[in-house]
Amino acid sequence: MNRTALFLGAAALLTLSALVASSTRLLPATPTSAVAIADGDVRVEVRPSHKLALDTGAEQFVEVTVSGSPAHVPPPQRVSMAIVLDHSGSMQGYKLDQARRAALRLIDLLGDGDELTVVSFGSDVTSSERRAMDAAGKAALRDFVARVDADGATFLSGALEQAARDLASATLVRRLVLISDGQPTTGVTDLDGILALAARVHDAGVAVTALGVGSDYNTLMMQALAERGGGFTGSLDDAGRLEEVLGLELAQARGTSARNVTLALEPGPGVTLLDTPGRLAHTTGGRTVLDLRDLRPGEQTKVYLRVSTAPTFASALDLVTAHVAWTDPASNGQRLAHARLALSVTSEPNVFAASKDEAVYAAGVRALGTTKMVAAAAALERGDKDSAFTLLESARSIFGSSADALAGDIETTRRLSNDWRTASGEEARRHAMDLERKSLKSFGKSEAY
Repeated sequence: MNRTALFLGAAALLTLSALVASSTRLLPATPTSAVAIADGDVRVEVRPSHKLALDTGAEQFVEVTVSGSPAHVPPPQRVSMAIVLDHSGSMQGYKLDQARRAALRLIDLLGDGDELTVVSFGSDVTSSERRAMDAAGKAALRDFVARVDADGATFLSGALEQAARDLASATLVRRLVLISDGQPTTGVTDLDGILALAARVHDAGVAVTALGVGSDYNTLMMQALAERGGGFTGSLDDAGRLEEVLGLELAQARGTSARNVTLALEPGPGVTLLDTPGRLAHTTGGRTVLDLRDLRPGEQTKVYLRVSTAPTFASALDLVTAHVAWTDPASNGQRLAHARLALSVTSEPNVFAASKDEAVYAAGVRALGTTKMVAAAAALERGDKDSAFTLLESARSIFGSSADALAGDIETTRRLSNDWRTASGEEARRHAMDLERKSLKSFGKSEAY
């Protein structure tokens, strides 16, 4: 064999080696997973909007689903509950009558081994203290509820603090249910302060549910309070639904298989967690943490993340690890589950684009766009129409990035824009509150009655 042939053979071998090395960007030697799942009493599934990462960096969405295992069905739980009744002047009449009736129905539903405290608040706060649900305890609480009259301002923070004190030493499944038609007017009145209070209550092991009745309450505050408190929310135009909803809350508490659920998110090296659309998050120990609601067997809730990856020469990267912690009601012990999502890296933009999971991408876009719609509704509610229309147009633009899947959402923004232009005063407020109440499912939430 002459030197020319040897040279050409070596060149061909080097070319082949280069092609093989390039292909390992798509099929790395280290196994990676486009879907990460951790099984147990609580199942955690992490799914990306693209099954590959791009070497030059890119944004994508991640869907995290946390669910209670249908196979883990604990016996019915005994409960320690607090009903926090707003008796401010605006509750006068039908709303307070229905709130009292619902509280009395809950007293009937509770049995031996359960506990209940009733806290009422206007300008001041009055508590029945926590009572066992035997005959004497039920009689005392019925008498307390019958004496609640409408009067005064709205000292919400004081009522929440009192209910938390009443439940502090309880050892059963603990739930606090707020029933109010307004927003705080004395004590802590700002949203950040109310959420900090809800966080302290939840961190102490109490789930907080917030039920708004009528049409005058602060929808976003009540939703945020319930989310930060790890409970449910309810927007009840008809206070007559309160009995039904309190029955659902009790059933939820009795059937809990995982309580005080938290999700901690840890991005991989070179990955930035941009936001969690529509979800409240806080930072603890360098991780982004969200408080999730208590779970029953088979129930689930979803969280959407928007992340960006930095340029990389690696053939694979860790996108995010989801750490879920919860309390087992049966043993009162702490449990943990972890799901780590890793992706192969490609240098081909068209290959990256072709790896898109359309369902996850569309859901992420919907969550991101809906945050703009909710912000638009809040601007409209406070009378700032210019900001409302700017935010609504931003939502339309976001939805347009997944036009085929989200054509209905684009049409919704068009219809809202037309409706809002002619709305004024109370009509505009009703439009805004209606949108705020309907937003929850767009964020993967299932925490509404």
